[in-house]
Amino acid sequence: MRKSREVVGGDIVKNIGIILAAGEGRRMNTNFPKQFIKIGEKMILEYAIENMSKANVDEIFLVIHPKYLDIGEKIQRKYEKVSKLINGGRTRSESIFNSISYIIDENLNGKIIINDAVRPFVSSHTINEMLDLLNVYPMVVFCSKITGYLVFTGESNTIKKVEDRKFWRIISAPEGYRSDFLREVFKKIDRAEVLRYEAFIDLIITKCPEQYVYLYESEEFNFKITYNSDLKIASLLQTLDVLENFIERDKK
Repeated sequence: MRKSREVVGGDIVKNIGIILAAGEGRRMNTNFPKQFIKIGEKMILEYAIENMSKANVDEIFLVIHPKYLDIGEKIQRKYEKVSKLINGGRTRSESIFNSISYIIDENLNGKIIINDAVRPFVSSHTINEMLDLLNVYPMVVFCSKITGYLVFTGESNTIKKVEDRKFWRIISAPEGYRSDFLREVFKKIDRAEVLRYEAFIDLIITKCPEQYVYLYESEEFNFKITYNSDLKIASLLQTLDVLENFIERDKK
């Protein structure tokens, strides 16, 4: 496997993976965050960690709600690359803000890949390709084509316009950034401003409209577990060894 560490100007440059696991699972209507629910013998979160651990990352930061710190500590003891627990924010964007702030405060340098704990199918192959793209671009975001029809409804429940889907993409985690680029961005933003944006990438392109965001277009199965029905699908796939096959495939 290619080593991800480099030495630049005397500083060690690392590839850092960030897994966001601070959500409270309100949309699933459970008393327990969905990322900690077990599918088979492992929590959903663990599948995401295992895939990222197989990629060319030096360490993984786990962003977690403080009241579940005990779970985070168990995870940290189990997985060698999980080196740091970071307090989650009130929103996904604030959780990213907290983790990037730590990287900047600790003067860490390198490439950063951010994934959601509830996206257990993101492979190490995808993570590695996005890391490579960060050698060229300051930002890389996973995207996929829209296969159905895209319509505009406004605030109504009626179709007002059918869009041309070839001009649109769906973006999702994982997303990647170079630390030197983020240092410049963070000079322009504060926590209060971060809370006004639902998507962190929206904040970035608003503050840095001149910067090029590379879209990593892929047909890879990037399934997010959000609702109870998603959990049932993921559980079915686990019984077919699909989750494990994603991990085993990336070992080869």
